[in-house]
Amino acid sequence: MGVMASRRTNSSRWTASVLFVVGVAVAAVSIAVLAERVSVRIDATMRQTHRLSPRAEAVLGAADDPIEIIAAIDGSARDGRLIDAAEDVLEAFGGASDNISLTTINTARPLDRDRFDRLVEAMVARDRDRYDAIARTLSDVATEMRTAGATLADAAAAVDSAEPAAVLRTLARDLDVIARRVEQDIASWSEMVAPDPKPTLDTASQAMEALASQLATLATADDASVSFSARRRGIPPEVGRVRDRALAFAQRLKEIKPPDATRLAGAVASNEAIIISRPTATDDGRPTLVGIDPTSLFPSGLSDAGSAITQTRLATERALVAGIGAVTRLDRPIVVLGHAEWTKIAGLNGIASLLADRLRASGIDLVDWAIARGDPPPALAKLDPTGQRPVVYLILTGNSWQPPVRRDSLEIPSGLERTRRVASAVSELISDDRPLLVCLQPSDAPSYGSEDPIARSLAPLGVRIDSGRPLLSGRATPGGVVADPMSRVTQGDELGHPIARATRGLQIGIEWALPIEPVEIESVSPLVRVPADANAWAESRWLAYMRTPLDQRRLVAQPVEDEGDDGDGPWVVAAACEPAGGPRAVVVGGATWFLDPVWAAGSESNPDRFAQPGNIELLEACIAWLAGQDELIAASGSARATPTIGPMSDGLVSGLRWGLMAGLPALILVFGVLYRMIRG
Repeated sequence: MGVMASRRTNSSRWTASVLFVVGVAVAAVSIAVLAERVSVRIDATMRQTHRLSPRAEAVLGAADDPIEIIAAIDGSARDGRLIDAAEDVLEAFGGASDNISLTTINTARPLDRDRFDRLVEAMVARDRDRYDAIARTLSDVATEMRTAGATLADAAAAVDSAEPAAVLRTLARDLDVIARRVEQDIASWSEMVAPDPKPTLDTASQAMEALASQLATLATADDASVSFSARRRGIPPEVGRVRDRALAFAQRLKEIKPPDATRLAGAVASNEAIIISRPTATDDGRPTLVGIDPTSLFPSGLSDAGSAITQTRLATERALVAGIGAVTRLDRPIVVLGHAEWTKIAGLNGIASLLADRLRASGIDLVDWAIARGDPPPALAKLDPTGQRPVVYLILTGNSWQPPVRRDSLEIPSGLERTRRVASAVSELISDDRPLLVCLQPSDAPSYGSEDPIARSLAPLGVRIDSGRPLLSGRATPGGVVADPMSRVTQGDELGHPIARATRGLQIGIEWALPIEPVEIESVSPLVRVPADANAWAESRWLAYMRTPLDQRRLVAQPVEDEGDDGDGPWVVAAACEPAGGPRAVVVGGATWFLDPVWAAGSESNPDRFAQPGNIELLEACIAWLAGQDELIAASGSARATPTIGPMSDGLVSGLRWGLMAGLPALILVFGVLYRMIRG
């Protein structure tokens, strides 16, 4: 009986084991099949209050004026989940400070739409005095046009020559037409909630300028003396006085700034807007209100609803930060992008157009400066009429090895000549104490015993650039190991500069990164450091590999580390410089890291997320530091939304390795001993 019972027990255990294994296998297969057919993504913050980013908190903390936010969104025209996400962010701003009041309106409901109209009318009423002043000025201009027209008509009758008489009669008729148009525009404003006087101002100003120009041309008529020529041709002196008054009125019209309430014209037309305003008007150039188009908050074309919700949160926070900054701060930076290219790169369809949009959404203007073409520094009076906005120079150096280009009438100097021009501009900016961010291309000058002109221009900042040896690393691919020019660094806690702290936990990618050696240790702070790696090195024979098209590099002979020539890490590839008595400056050993193809590239696993999320955070932190706005150096909302895994220290990596090699066998041994002890 003992033997039979033992056999039955063993049989039961064997059967239970088989059933367990089969059950686990069936469950695994079922889960795999369901995973293929059903895609579920859980947003852990879906039902939670949005947490503001450190940068948003910094902007709110610096805002002393009362701020009113009116969010009017058409709930019938949007996905309800996206509206909830936007309102979540709005409520976070509304509850973050006692100085902020929030009003949310769903304009799909008639009562709410009427309420929105009343709020807009109240805001427009604040600018009623300015509207009235503009209307009076334009009425004076229309009266002047009619008076000038009558004067010119009388002059035409008095002139003996047929040609000037015909010109004067045409000008008189044109002035009468434009005067009627101006008066009609003024009359139509009474029927509008938020009229925009700018088109009428432009029409009147251009008409008066054109009048003055044509009268000057008519009077001179190839003679050096205006008065002598006018007398010779029989043109009455009253015509000259008409010209002078036209110039004065044109200048007066140009100086008129439209009321801030004109920004609400689009809101009235579309029945939705996010309006950020402060009740007190000032004469320091700050607007009393800004309007945000809600369409810009709700992205389209994303791969899934979770990504759309995340992007809606980020876009809403970014827009609110920029809007609050616009009405509360005078010191929104202007970034001048100086470069060695022959055409603009920051405009429409340029390689920095997305960057310009991103900075503009943060209240930062990006201005193009083609240094190599010989253009002077751009005039900034229109962007900064009060002269109070800080200006940061972002310098992109060129490829010194490029040959000159001659095509038809176009003649572009060699890359070396263009690099010299950029280096000269950098030297002038440093001597003028201008804050600047310099982004470096590798140079072939050291390979033939010459000095890189850009590296020489940066010597006053206390850094030495190894511009002839960019970093490469071996990357395993299905076709073998290839040399990768992209240095990828996840920022840790070891660097203490505020810029480095703002990018903590984020991956930064810099192509053809150049080592930077701090010479003045006390005034130079590392911002990005590439750790020593057995697969990375500083390559001295890089030029042929860089010239090879990207899709063909894996087919050519790969650069390999030369122990006798190539340098070993770690390498500083970005540094902040603050020399005594000199300007703040940042030097980055890489040129393309902030351009659209790099910073805005999506990751392979999730195209809706940045592959190098630290790049744009590094740029924005550099701009804030160079502008003297240390309090705004903080991570943005997009940085907070990026899943981060902090870099592991060498000690932690070593511990994990020993744990896997020795810990697992020891654990198995312990379980074996316990099992024998339990079984006896």
